Amino acid sequence: WTMNLNLRVLSLNVRGLNDKTKRLGIYQFIKDKNIDIACLQETFCTINNQRKIDLDWNGSIFHCLTESAHSRGVSILIRRSLNYNFVNMFKSNDGRRLLINIEIENEPFTIVNIYAPNVQHDQKIFFKRCENWIKQNSDATNYLIIAGDFNCTYNVNDQCSKSRNINTKHFTDFLNHLNLKDIWKLHNPGVQKFTWINPADISQGSRIDYIFTTQYMF
Repeated sequence: WTMNLNLRVLSLNVRGLNDKTKRLGIYQFIKDKNIDIACLQETFCTINNQRKIDLDWNGSIFHCLTESAHSRGVSILIRRSLNYNFVNMFKSNDGRRLLINIEIENEPFTIVNIYAPNVQHDQKIFFKRCENWIKQNSDATNYLIIAGDFNCTYNVNDQCSKSRNINTKHFTDFLNHLNLKDIWKLHNPGVQKFTWINPADISQGSRIDYIFTTQYMF
């Protein structure tokens, strides 16, 4: 960082926030880990249950709502004590993309939360649309953070599977065009870890959950 700031960012596919006990447990986990900004995917947050999801979080919370109580929905949670100014927010109609522009220490930050489709046929279009959408709406030049469940790998070492995702190139193009770097990989060179394991065959797994930032933030 070029400023006196050390942000702790989390990306987590929660598979629903409707159950109160589960929701409180996730919120407590975020607090216990001293997370500043949490990007949650598959929140299943609709207009009907948004209020109860908001009330249990003691901080700021932004949603891209879904029309389904059993799929999609992404949210960005910010801890109460983080000193920031909200600028604006952009979201998609499908419950998969959420972007907020904020200011921290008078510097523009853009936080993007993504839940990519798991159907390979849809991913190529999704990555290109996402790239253009971020370029259009981001206020940040140096401080861009993109997190989420991408349902795809961009690196062969992030996958231990019999089948190869055909959209790796499109994912890589998305990262290169936005000048993004895999922050976890830079801090853990040569380490192979997976964020998803096939429950039917534990020998198959992949790292499909990422946090990317610009090189400027290292």
